[in-house]
Amino acid sequence: MTEAVAERLVCFGDSITEGWMVGPDESWPALIAERIQAKVINAGISGETSADAVRRLDAIINLRPAACAVEFGINDFFNGFTVEQTRANLEHIINRLQRNGVRTGLMGFSLPQYNTINWESMYSEIAEAFGTPLMPDIFSGLREEPGTFMPDGVHPTAKGYKIIAANCLKTFQGRLW
Repeated sequence: MTEAVAERLVCFGDSITEGWMVGPDESWPALIAERIQAKVINAGISGETSADAVRRLDAIINLRPAACAVEFGINDFFNGFTVEQTRANLEHIINRLQRNGVRTGLMGFSLPQYNTINWESMYSEIAEAFGTPLMPDIFSGLREEPGTFMPDGVHPTAKGYKIIAANCLKTFQGRLW
């Protein structure tokens, strides 16, 4: 008799996915793992860009996920990538995942203090082109709530990750898992 394997959801991203500077059970992937019927794999690595993600894509596909939440672009922005470079990388990632039968979700960001409007629209355009659910701003709800960002104004605190996890559940429940 074989044991049933739960569907795998891979959370593929950078430090925001990894849970930089919070405990491993406080990242948004860990928090949603407590609430969904899927094996959640946190594949976030601090400092990664969308170009790094392209290089790591085969390893993600080899995990055989049923679904993948893709969260890249913030480090691209801070490292001087153009919107077009990031768009090409994200489109490549989503295209390869979907060709391998993986349901995809895309997570964008908004950092008004840095004027990221062109980046914000890029995520909407990609999601529409690939028919993938979009969480337009991973930081939605954090700016209005004190104590949700670390002093750098970009990385969430444990309190911020709770809001991100709740937003993920609202956006992706029934669509990715």
